[in-house]
Amino acid sequence: MRRSIAIFTLTLGIFAVTSFAANAQQSGKVYRLGFISSSVTSESHAFLKGLRQGLSELGYEEGKNIEIEYRFGAKKELPRLAEELVKSQVDLIVGGGSQGIKAAKKATQTIPIVMTNSGNAQRSGFVASLAQPGGNITGMTQISPELAAKRLQLLQETIPGLSKVAVLWHPLHPNTPNTFKETQEASEKLGLQLLSLEVEMPKDFDAAFTTALKKRAEGLVVLRDPFMVRHRALIAKFTMEHQLP
Repeated sequence: MRRSIAIFTLTLGIFAVTSFAANAQQSGKVYRLGFISSSVTSESHAFLKGLRQGLSELGYEEGKNIEIEYRFGAKKELPRLAEELVKSQVDLIVGGGSQGIKAAKKATQTIPIVMTNSGNAQRSGFVASLAQPGGNITGMTQISPELAAKRLQLLQETIPGLSKVAVLWHPLHPNTPNTFKETQEASEKLGLQLLSLEVEMPKDFDAAFTTALKKRAEGLVVLRDPFMVRHRALIAKFTMEHQLP
């Protein structure tokens, strides 16, 4: 939880100094922040808790000098929800996940947007470059090539003589195909054989797990996204039952 608080304190602090503080002389002003995300999960609740606590550390109390407009919805609903936030004239939008960020970016080029839980922001088209992002978006991004290699290296250190690794991934998430490609490239450099286990729907897990066992995978890498987080208990149960690292 301290990590969530630190992230929100850092990213929101940027705008607290610029966007909010620029109007600090307006005594009694109540700032309005929009939060948009594609799902309500335990992870999003943790982010929101970190958001509120991070704001509190910056001197902003919900219901006193700041109001938060919450918008949750399926992927196809997010553009409409983002437009609602823009029309309500919020001072800042926090995008919870890549889909929320994408919808917010499409809805406005002027209201500041803070990214949270984003994939590679440059590759996703949210910023022009990491060095010079430009536009109205800032926040935290994931630079995953190094992480892809590190995951595989950790398995190699754990399993002497490792040669075949299964990768469980959700191809419908916008960032995951890129992460899978980076994992493929890392596996080639490390001399590992990669077994792709695509899971689009919950019903696909059984077939993926069966393939992993049939093909004698020696380790499992799970490419994290909201879908995989929601089904983490099922994945953990499988790996523990079959003692698959």
